[in-house]
Amino acid sequence: MENIEEIISLADTHKLTKAFPEHAKPHLETVASVLKISEIQAAFFSLILEHSDDEPVSIGEIAKAMNCGKVQILKYMDDFEAMEKNVS
Repeated sequence: MENIEEIISLADTHKLTKAFPEHAKPHLETVASVLKISEIQAAFFSLILEHSDDEPVSIGEIAKAMNCGKVQILKYMDDFEAMEKNVS
């Protein structure tokens, strides 16, 4: 959980920039390894967990959390779909 908390904090600080994966790498690697997902999926998983409140999280909410547009997040739809398959 500490790694997820750190990912959330670093995502808040660096948003979806090149600095984010550089600073978050050890935490992303740990979460990705435990959950058997990619590092970017670990980042999105952490953000979804943070913003869920027992309700589905929209792409718009993730885009807002990462301070980018919805279209930019859509580039990662394959990652969201892969995570969804892992849950099913």
